[in-house]
Amino acid sequence: NLTFGLNSEDKVFLVTPKYTFEIKKKPFMTIQMSCFFKIEDSAWNGFILNDKIIFPKNFVAHMAMISVGTSRGVLHTRTEDTIFNKYILPTINVSKMIPEDVVFDIWFFFILRKPYTKCLIILYALMVHSKKII
Repeated sequence: NLTFGLNSEDKVFLVTPKYTFEIKKKPFMTIQMSCFFKIEDSAWNGFILNDKIIFPKNFVAHMAMISVGTSRGVLHTRTEDTIFNKYILPTINVSKMIPEDVVFDIWFFFILRKPYTKCLIILYALMVHSKKII
């Protein structure tokens, strides 16, 4: 499960992987963490087209791959010396989880103000990005 967010003020792209482990369809452990990627000004401007910020799916897949790998390390570290340390995140083809570019409407960011900005942007990314949650 991947969600995406954006902090347009600081030019940061956010990837949040979430994994739930189940036994007999009953969840017993969930890991969710976010990776924040600061985008250089020149690259940021390249993502802007008309009234949208468009992150190409290959770029998103690369950021997602880094985030998934980070999740794997966080899971191992946070479960060290516990009975849960035997559970791992398997190798997955992250590029298949990103079917299309991730698009944000620029006008949306001008009407938002802190402290609710980050939460709302993540929810909005889910609505704009796809018909289903990845």
